[in-house]
This record gives sequence, structure tokens and C-alpha cells, in this order.
Amino acid sequence: MSRNAYEIRLETLRLARDILSENYSMAHDQYRDALKHVSKKDEGGDDLSYAEAPDGAAPPKGYTTDDVLQKARELYAFVNEDTKAA
Repeated sequence: MSRNAYEIRLETLRLARDILSENYSMAHDQYRDALKHVSKKDEGGDDLSYAEAPDGAAPPKGYTTDDVLQKARELYAFVNEDTKAA
């Protein structure tokens, strides 16, 4: 069964979202792994432990709807490339 144009576009958008989501997840895992655990206690002995990011490290930026649309356009352009010219 062949898909109509709307189904193809929807699948392309889903694929683009999944790619960006996976990229964000991997970047977040790398950031989390880079955090240093700092153990401290206050004068009363209460635990004040926290995670500290190394210098220059920042949590990854999430993706936007525009990012998903741009990635979908890239995927769609790849599918529509003229393979005969190669």
C-alpha cells in the first residue's frame, strides 16, 4: 500500500523529531556524566551535597518546532535528490 503525500510528510516530521530527541538525550547524558558531585556538610552536620558543572559546561539546549521543520526539510531534500546524476 502506497502512502499519500500527507502521510509521507507526517512520517518525515516524526523521523526529524526522533533524531533531534535522540541527539538531545545523548548530549544531556554527556552533560550529566560531566557533573562533579560535591559533598559538603553545614555546621549542624546537614548534608549540602550538590552537583557542579565543570568550567564552560552548560546543559544542552532543547530543540524547537523550527528545528524539527528544518531537519524534516533536510531529510525530505535527501529523499528527493536526483540519484541519476551521481
